[in-house]
Amino acid sequence: MSLHKKMAHGALWSLLEKGGQQGLSFVVFMVLARLVGPEEYGLANICFIYFSFAGLIVYGLVDGIVCLQIEDDLRLSSIFWAIVVLGILLSLFCVATAAPLANYMGQPRLKGLLYWFSIVPFLVALSSVPNMLLLKSMSFKIYAIRTLAATFIGGVVGLAMAFNGAGAYAIVAQQIALFVVTNAVVWPSAGWRPKRTFQLRGLIKDIKPGFELMCSNVLGFLEGEFPRFIIGRFLGPTSLGHYAFVIRLRYALANALIIPPLAVLYPAFTKINDDKEEQRAIAGKIILLFGMILFPALAIAIATAPLYVPLLFGKIWTPTIPLLQIFIFGLCYWPFQAIVFQLFRAHGRMRIYLTVNAVSVLASIIMTFLIFLPNGLKLMAIGVVAFMSVMQAVFLIILQRQLDINLWKYVMNLWPSAVTALCVFVVMEFFNQSGLFLTAPWVKLLVLLLLGSATGVLGTLLLQRKLLKDALRFGRELLKKTDDSNTVLNAAPCFECEKNV
Repeated sequence: MSLHKKMAHGALWSLLEKGGQQGLSFVVFMVLARLVGPEEYGLANICFIYFSFAGLIVYGLVDGIVCLQIEDDLRLSSIFWAIVVLGILLSLFCVATAAPLANYMGQPRLKGLLYWFSIVPFLVALSSVPNMLLLKSMSFKIYAIRTLAATFIGGVVGLAMAFNGAGAYAIVAQQIALFVVTNAVVWPSAGWRPKRTFQLRGLIKDIKPGFELMCSNVLGFLEGEFPRFIIGRFLGPTSLGHYAFVIRLRYALANALIIPPLAVLYPAFTKINDDKEEQRAIAGKIILLFGMILFPALAIAIATAPLYVPLLFGKIWTPTIPLLQIFIFGLCYWPFQAIVFQLFRAHGRMRIYLTVNAVSVLASIIMTFLIFLPNGLKLMAIGVVAFMSVMQAVFLIILQRQLDINLWKYVMNLWPSAVTALCVFVVMEFFNQSGLFLTAPWVKLLVLLLLGSATGVLGTLLLQRKLLKDALRFGRELLKKTDDSNTVLNAAPCFECEKNV
């Protein structure tokens, strides 16, 4: 099967996986948010700092399995046993620091939550090697089964406990069940079992490629978890719950609109490392398609936020709406940075990317301290989104200079998508504020969604007809059956923990 067909079918399976996952997890999240409320939700989110820390180390160190295309049993077994021991140490670290962190945060109940949550780092480590083996073989179908089964069973466990008044413990139990099921699915599917062998010298060589990815994950950890820590410590679990709620909804949108098609880029780019022109063409087409679909969709999500937040999650979450709208707008730049990241990763030039990204992360961390000002959470969000939007130009310049891959032509051709998105937002706001829809909130939401979608389609037909034809042709390629019945397709391992909460 050609690389393009593998990418197309991989994207299709990823869309099915992420669509099903987000559908299930969103329903679970919606019900849990109503049942537990901001304070309990914020308290549980402090536990996810440990998960993110474990995930960044574990998934970074096993990245060499894909990068080096490792198949030898001795090398794989050495990696596996090292990662399992690391997972045990991370779980013990969670237990050892539970009481001191609970005392520092002024939340005594946090200690018990962390004791239970401490099993998650070990479960993440246990599943990491078979996950990467499935990624190496491009096995999207197995990932879809894994994700849907884990999300469903984890959701059932979490909801059952929430309905019985377990509060934050329901969210912790959900994550434990999710990773237990993940292991139960990926191990039989990986077609590999560890041997009772270990070689230190070869291990160092095999995990070396993952160190740069791990450094990137460390930056992501600081950028994502430092605000949680500061908000939870100084503003309390309720404010942290509001912030975590917004980040969760933002991720749901990203997983529905952005992440699935990008899941195939890394293994695809590694197969055509010698053809930068082909890499440029693929990346450019993805940028234009993202603009055509993503920009109007984000405009709709921003315009309807005041309606769907109280309707779906309850009026208790209404204060989060302005913060949510700011962060949704920030999703505009996600595809560009993700594409640049995967190009540098595929070429083994992560050190350059990390140097630039470190500046972005440092700025985001500094902006966290804006929370101490009046309306501090909104000021922080505006500062982060504005700075990161500007930084995308820097990433594109570095990409051109270091890898000789120029994507500026495609970025400049996004103006029709931006104009379409602006029209969508203006039309929806006009009708929303005009008072013409003085009906039931659900009816109003439905009418506005239809109106926004119609405006987006009309704008695309008027301004992007050629690109729309390309997108439809690409869609037909996704649905085309392949003669290679042995090809299985995959999604990159993701940190399901906080994403499904």
